[in-house]
Amino acid sequence: MSPKSRTRKRTKPQPKGTQAKGHPAARSRPQARPMSVAIVAAVALLSALYQAIFAIRMFMEASGPETVSGLLLDVSDTTWVIHGILAAILALGYLWVARGLMARDRQARSTMMILSGINIVFGLFQLPYGAIALGLSGAAFFLLISFPVKDWFGIKR
Repeated sequence: MSPKSRTRKRTKPQPKGTQAKGHPAARSRPQARPMSVAIVAAVALLSALYQAIFAIRMFMEASGPETVSGLLLDVSDTTWVIHGILAAILALGYLWVARGLMARDRQARSTMMILSGINIVFGLFQLPYGAIALGLSGAAFFLLISFPVKDWFGIKR
């Protein structure tokens, strides 16, 4: 062995998204996950489940002559399939966001805030039927901009 290889200090690789213990940002980030992050992740999982059920329903509408919803609409099968594909993509997106929120991924937080903002705007146009979506999206948005969540994600105030 060469002398250089013996004197070389071996360091453990840090997990993705974390920093060394001596770094000031690592010391300031709390270790315990705020309850609001878990609540928003649960809302994202429920949204993913709803979108998955909606996608299955759209594919069922496209597959047969009978309508699942009981509505007598003259809509082509292609429209149902496109709606089903988009709902399935949205369900996968919500799953990604929920996983990312629990793993302290800043992109997932930003994505959830954008989705919540879009849902707030559309919920306003769908009142009174959009009241539940408006309430959940508003709560998720305001929980994600709270100080404990910002601290946990390492975002400056």
